[in-house]
Amino acid sequence: MKIKDQIIKLSAENVAEDGTFIGYASTFGTINCYGEYVEKGAYTDTISALGDNKLPMLWTHNDEEPIGYFTELEQDDIGLKVKGTLLINDIAKAKEVHSLIKNGVVTGMSIGGYVKDYDNKNDALLAIDLREISVCTFPADGNARISEYNDTDLNIREVEHALRDVGVSQRISKKFAKEICDFNKASNIHCDDELASNLILNSINSIKEI
Repeated sequence: MKIKDQIIKLSAENVAEDGTFIGYASTFGTINCYGEYVEKGAYTDTISALGDNKLPMLWTHNDEEPIGYFTELEQDDIGLKVKGTLLINDIAKAKEVHSLIKNGVVTGMSIGGYVKDYDNKNDALLAIDLREISVCTFPADGNARISEYNDTDLNIREVEHALRDVGVSQRISKKFAKEICDFNKASNIHCDDELASNLILNSINSIKEI
């Protein structure tokens, strides 16, 4: 089964002038806009098989437009951490994309590959055969960023758990999380992630106390 795009947000100021960056290509436990999440350790086989080879960096999942590569893939408690290089001196499109990222026009990355193991009950991606990571135009998941990770970012997975704690069904919890993600993707309104997260979690906790 081909994996659905797991899109994350880029941080333009953290892409170096030479086209290199370090960041998280995927975060564990964060529900995406398909109502699924990546389980910790899902990339173990991919990392082992990749060895010292380079993972392709594509422009919007177009295998005819490689723009760089990723190396030093590793998993930690947050997600899949990678080092990426845009080949700005060799590929015209890479130089163009670098400029677009630096100017905040292009703001997303997306993993592409195949699902090797899937938990249907919990909608969890347990094992992923990662084939490429693309730079894309529209971000959907703000929980991973190039060269940084903010622990205060709104984690929809936490919201789902909080809802489950107060007796909301798994189906409704996942639906609520998806609606939040869809809203964030469609909205241009900026809000403080820490404030938003605290407001949502405090509201849920107040329900629990009633």
